[in-house]
Order: sequence, then structure tokens, then C-alpha cells
Amino acid sequence: MDKLSIERMDVVSRKKYQRRNLIRISFNKQTKQLNPLDSYSNSKGVYVLKDKQTICELQKRKILNKIFKINLDDKFYSELLRKVEENE
Repeated sequence: MDKLSIERMDVVSRKKYQRRNLIRISFNKQTKQLNPLDSYSNSKGVYVLKDKQTICELQKRKILNKIFKINLDDKFYSELLRKVEENE
């Protein structure tokens, strides 16, 4: 089985997509660091669809704040949106 054919669930839409269409955002409790565009690390992570509309919805609903139990500012989301637009 190919690694790119693996499906994961998007936390915003709650639909399954192939992993190559998603971004993994992870949070390490010990270092209190949030790692956007992280392919894999030993920490809690979520998958988000690589789409401008999805990132905006993620920011609007403050999903990452609820999942990771931290307060994220708009700077993080704007940086994430910029990285997604660069990768398209």
C-alpha cells in the first residue's frame, strides 16, 4: 500500500481525504510548540485540508484552540494560510 493512498479525516469538515491533500498540525505538550506542516512527530496532531476556505473556517471556529487547549492568535493562522498558498 502506498503511503499517499492512506486516508485521514479533516477536523473541519469531518470527511476523509487522501493524506497528500491534507496538512498535519501537531502540538507537543512537553515543549508547548505547535508545528504546522509537520509530516510526523510523536505528538498530538490533527489533519486539515489544504484549502484557503478550510483554513479560514478553522480560524473562525477556533478548532485548534479547542483541540490543543491553547490560545492561538491570528498570526499563526495567517502564516498557515500563507504556507498553504505557497504549496499550491
